[in-house]
Amino acid sequence: MRFTALTTTLLLGSAVSSVSGGLITRQDAERKAAAQSACKKLKSKLGTTVVQFEDSPEWDATLVAPWNLSNDNVAPTCIVFPYDHTHVSAAMQEIFKNGANYAVQAGGHTAMKGWNVAKDGVLIMFSHMKNVTYNPQTDSITLQPGVRWEQAILATEPYGVAPLGGRVSDVGTGLLLGGGISYLSPQYGFASDMFRELDVVLPNGDFVTATVDNEYSDLFWALKGCANRCGIVTRYEVYAAPTGTRQEKTFYGGTIKYPASSSSAVVNAMGEFNSQEDPKAIIISLFNHDTSPDGTPDEYTMTYIFYHGSELPDSIFGQLLSIPSIEKDIGPRSYYEVITSIPKGAQESVQFFGGSANYRNSAELQATHTNWRNFTKTFYPNIFQSYVAYTPLLTPMINAGRQRGGNPIDAPTGGFITINFGLILPENVPAISDEMQAGRMLLLEQSPPSPGLPIYIGEIDVTQNAYATYGQYDRLKQVHAKYDPTR
Repeated sequence: MRFTALTTTLLLGSAVSSVSGGLITRQDAERKAAAQSACKKLKSKLGTTVVQFEDSPEWDATLVAPWNLSNDNVAPTCIVFPYDHTHVSAAMQEIFKNGANYAVQAGGHTAMKGWNVAKDGVLIMFSHMKNVTYNPQTDSITLQPGVRWEQAILATEPYGVAPLGGRVSDVGTGLLLGGGISYLSPQYGFASDMFRELDVVLPNGDFVTATVDNEYSDLFWALKGCANRCGIVTRYEVYAAPTGTRQEKTFYGGTIKYPASSSSAVVNAMGEFNSQEDPKAIIISLFNHDTSPDGTPDEYTMTYIFYHGSELPDSIFGQLLSIPSIEKDIGPRSYYEVITSIPKGAQESVQFFGGSANYRNSAELQATHTNWRNFTKTFYPNIFQSYVAYTPLLTPMINAGRQRGGNPIDAPTGGFITINFGLILPENVPAISDEMQAGRMLLLEQSPPSPGLPIYIGEIDVTQNAYATYGQYDRLKQVHAKYDPTR
């Protein structure tokens, strides 16, 4: 999708659909004509294996690839299936010349409607760029953009290393461009803080390689948090983190399931946990409310705790372990077992996210949980699953990122909790009601981020402007304007 400047909300297409009285407007016609022109020229340049149209071999599978049902079956004018960066450069040159709408899909794991689809535009689909390699000489891992984190871990695990990536195994590499929160983040920073070298196609189609100390060092820095605004990355080279092989099981931990009656105690424990300074400690709590097919509600909390070591230190995890629980599954774990702990979740459903952040203020964290619960109880017969996730981001994580050159997010030290509101509608329900959407907006209004804290761009609503919460927002705008001055 073509995007407007960083001063706006996160996602605004350059040519929004407009229909009046059943008639197609001039804007619609111009958008379609631009895409048709770009696609025709790309077909001539790249051929029908790379550039495909309706009824082509990979067309139908691509339209239903997005994780969020809201983005299924949104038909572009054509789909570009690049096999290398030259195909991406050619696509962007024609898109740029013709002023066509476009979108890029790597893992397709977004809760934002319209985020990775291009109605009447060009869709760039990375399903043929999935290579993963490890270089022991540089201790770095090279990732093509179409890979997902489970595939990346499987490829690197025999070497005893891993890239920093998603906490859900089917998330794709787009996570890296938003910073990226990993199970290894407490030790190394945001996932993007581990960048070593990036191949990037700029909005005009130019191809560059960005590193921390070459002429594109400003772009390299911006791509640590710019999301989809500063170019298309066609190759990530990232520093490897030592995680051990699957047989070595260098982590200890697992899952704890708590009843609803323990929610308040878990919230308090999350606030207390955020004062920890041990970078080997890992935790995320998901407060869940599910609705069964017969309408019966089920409220519980799933907490995922791990320690990069041979046991769970009682001084760190004792409070959580002492809270009454339904079941515990704790023991030695490989890193592969860690990253596959959280289920992949529903695919054939409409999904929504919303984000916030909070200093370790237990009263405010309790209020956020109460507001989420009130929203959920109001609409639960029409919700498949509602959850709010609390993830502590510890001071060692922020310091680790700064030691590697920093990033646009520039979160303050002292530790805070990033908050993700998730909503999943029942299977094949195509849209949210006006009343439920108003309830979602009220929940976000009731739960603003604490002043000075960034919200995580990978877990926000389309109405939220994560960039404006960044500590280096002004510098990011300058870099964006340099590399994409037309938008």
